[in-house]
Amino acid sequence: MEKPDEKTEKGSSTEIVNSPDFVVEINVQSQETEKTVRAVLHEMLQAGFEAAVRPGTESSLFILIKAPSELVLQLVNKDRSCSFLYGSLNDLDHVQINDITQVETSDRIRVLYEYITGLKKENCLGIVPSENPYKDIIDIFPLHNVSMDDKWISSWKFKSSLKVQDLDKIKSEYGSQIALHFAFQNFFKNMLAVLSVWGALGHYSFQQYSVIYSVGMSVWGICFIQLWKYKENQLSKRWSTRYSQFHEKSREEFHPSSVQVNNMSGTVQSYYPHWKVVLRSLITTAPLFLVSGVILFILISIAFAFDVTLTEVYSGPFKPVVSLLPALIFQVFTLPFNIIYTLVAQKLTAWENQRTKNKFQSSLASKIFLQHFMLSYTALILISYVYGPFGEHLVSNVLQNKAANLTMKLSFITDSKFQLNPLRLRNQYFYFLTNAQVINYFTNLALPQIITYLKYYVKSKIGMKRLSIHDDAAEAESLNFIRKQSELSTYDGYNDYKDLVLIFGYLVMFSPIYPLAPLFMYANSYLMIRSSVYKLCKLSKRPVAVRIESIKDWNQRLTFISWLGSITMPSISFLYSPMKTMTKQKLYYSLLVGFFSEHVWFLLRHTITSLLPIEETPRLPFQEREQILHDKFEDSVYSTGHLQRTNPFDESLEVLAFYHSAESKKIN
Repeated sequence: MEKPDEKTEKGSSTEIVNSPDFVVEINVQSQETEKTVRAVLHEMLQAGFEAAVRPGTESSLFILIKAPSELVLQLVNKDRSCSFLYGSLNDLDHVQINDITQVETSDRIRVLYEYITGLKKENCLGIVPSENPYKDIIDIFPLHNVSMDDKWISSWKFKSSLKVQDLDKIKSEYGSQIALHFAFQNFFKNMLAVLSVWGALGHYSFQQYSVIYSVGMSVWGICFIQLWKYKENQLSKRWSTRYSQFHEKSREEFHPSSVQVNNMSGTVQSYYPHWKVVLRSLITTAPLFLVSGVILFILISIAFAFDVTLTEVYSGPFKPVVSLLPALIFQVFTLPFNIIYTLVAQKLTAWENQRTKNKFQSSLASKIFLQHFMLSYTALILISYVYGPFGEHLVSNVLQNKAANLTMKLSFITDSKFQLNPLRLRNQYFYFLTNAQVINYFTNLALPQIITYLKYYVKSKIGMKRLSIHDDAAEAESLNFIRKQSELSTYDGYNDYKDLVLIFGYLVMFSPIYPLAPLFMYANSYLMIRSSVYKLCKLSKRPVAVRIESIKDWNQRLTFISWLGSITMPSISFLYSPMKTMTKQKLYYSLLVGFFSEHVWFLLRHTITSLLPIEETPRLPFQEREQILHDKFEDSVYSTGHLQRTNPFDESLEVLAFYHSAESKKIN
């Protein structure tokens, strides 16, 4: 029979398991597991968290942690005070919160995660997964709110657009980073509705490859960027996220040259000279872009040459099968290149010594985006400016002659009569609008579920020994849910933005090829936003809330693509209208048209940005804000020695003994 205090401890522990703030997943197949578990528990209990230890998966255990209200309020109020000092938060009456129910879920998760994983030098715990001395920690993640997610998903059956109140709810639950993504996606869809009308008008009223249509597309692209900047500026004011980049926590991997007191907030912060970071970034980025760009361009050009030869020149047997070889060859060559490129980009970005996680991810994303940019647009550029003007000369005098010189066995190529395919550009463009989007949906939605199913199939059908875990009845449902969550992939916001920006590029760089493209993308946008919601809620771990002011880097990429489109659209329109007058000289004139239209783009951009200015709200100097804050509030200190009602150290010994016993049985 259990003693009363034992029942109380067990009930308290169950409460933590059923509603944890975070799950710390630790690898049990390491010799340092026990040391890691005790170190994590020691830090958590000293900081005031409550903790419970339970068996997790076959190879990991869970430490479930929950923060008391006092600790959450202390961290939130400290964060809000810092926000006021920086000028993010201007409402002095709401700087301090005394009721835990007023704390948004996203803020609770964000401040706790920053406190757990932040540097000890910055008065945080320094518990970072996969970093010394916590290399055995697999992940630290919050759990999804299933009821909220299900309501959100079901609401899209009847929802056609997001209102600002909907965005507020997303921000409250997931943070401003996720909310800004859905705001951008919703804004993109609404702007596509306007563009679809222009596209239909261009298709049915203008001549093919109309220059007027191209000018209208350029104006739309500039207006899109400026209107979006205005909208995100309004949202940043509404959500009090302005200047948030100035008070981000430092990364564990960051190597500071000194520790200084931040003049803006008065907080201790690790410091590394900004000019050194910029210099390192230039040293790493320029050679990487140059070398990888040349290699990737060569690979795409070779694949393109094979594609033209085998699809339009080859006349031998098995032509439908042979015509698939270029795509297969391209994948075989680019797959190892992409893997190596990504690894090199990560190493170089780490060497840059970016202070915050957001800056690190931003720098890495800039390098990765180069790949996707070239893979998406190079083929269309080659068809537009190489195949169209020079196709007959290159294929007849170069490709076929080279084939004849290599071997006489390729008579199906050398003896064939080549004729320029006038629909090749449109067909290639239409492929990116349709097939490429289908493949994208498959890789983002179907593939993760297929991989998960295959894992379960392998474990259950191939005779792998499974660990038999018997959970307490009061905790079984929660622990099974946590195990399923732990097997989900980490949410990747980069791909969501990347897909939208690339679609923007297809429209503002090549849409004169097929003016109804905006209408296709408008229909596609309804599926995209719903697939993003489903991927976030069901296929990914809950992302830790991140506070950001703007999608600044993606805005810069949109601007670059819009500028490039001011060159490609008019030049393609001039080059291919009318098609029968295609000459080599016309190519040179089209480039001059592109050069002239670029200057028109700068003029239009200046005019539109002048008509739609983004006003900056003035903020009080730091010293005045500090005095105001000091007069309004008194310093409050929370004791870190919070009383733990359970004994997680004893629980950890029991769980580790369970895994050791199961391992010995497998060996025997």
